[in-house]
Amino acid sequence: MLKFIIKIYFIFSLGGLFAQQAANDSLKSVKKPFKLNKFNLRAGFDIGNFIYGKTQDLGRYNFYLDSNLYKDYYLIFHFGNEEYLFDNTLIEMSTSGSYAMLGIDYNLYDNWPGMDNQIMLGFSVGKASFSNTLQKYRINQSSDVFPSETIISNKEFDNLSATWMEIRSAIQVELFKNIYVGYNISLKYLLSDKKYPDFELTYIPGFRRVNSNSSYGFGLQYFISYRFKSR
Repeated sequence: MLKFIIKIYFIFSLGGLFAQQAANDSLKSVKKPFKLNKFNLRAGFDIGNFIYGKTQDLGRYNFYLDSNLYKDYYLIFHFGNEEYLFDNTLIEMSTSGSYAMLGIDYNLYDNWPGMDNQIMLGFSVGKASFSNTLQKYRINQSSDVFPSETIISNKEFDNLSATWMEIRSAIQVELFKNIYVGYNISLKYLLSDKKYPDFELTYIPGFRRVNSNSSYGFGLQYFISYRFKSR
C-alpha cells in the first residue's frame, strides 16, 4: 500500500513539474521584449531624375535612407533639391527648392535563404520649401494693330512651402552584394501650400507637377543604393 502511495505521489510530482515548466515557457513568450534588428542603413540616389535634369540643364539631386528596424518594417527618409522650368507660349517660370519626407515601408516579399529583396508598400509625409521666379510672360493682343508683347520680369516669389502625404509601392533588388537597384511609384495628396495671391504653383520639389484643378500628384523614381550592415 505504501509503495502504491509513493508511486502516485511521484506521478503527480512529475506532472506538477511539467506543468510549471510549461507555464514558465508560456510566460517567457508573453514577456518577450521588443527586439530591434541589428543596425543596417541603406543609402540611395535617384539616378533617373538626375539624368533627366542634366538633359534639361537643371539640377536635380534626390536621396533616400532606410533602415530595417524590426522584422519587415523599414523607416525611410527621402530628401533632395530640385529645379524645374515651366515654359509655354505665354509664360516662362522656374522653381527651385528643397524637400524632405519621413515614413514607414512594409516588405511584402518573403525572401529565399541568402536573398535580400523587397516589395514594399509605404506611407510618408513630406514638406517642401522653395521659390518661383517669373522670368517672362507674353501679352497676347486680339487685334492685328497691336502685336503680342513679351514682358521680361525676373520677379521672384520666395518663402513658398507645401506639405503632402503619399502612399508608395517600391521594388528593391540586390544586384550585387549590398548593392541594390529599384524604383518606386507614389500617389501624392497635397495637404496645404503657401503661395502668393493670384499666383498659381506649377511645381513643388518632391511633390512634382501641380494641377490647379486637383490636389493629387504622381511620382516615379529609379534608385541605386548601397546597404551598410553591422556585423
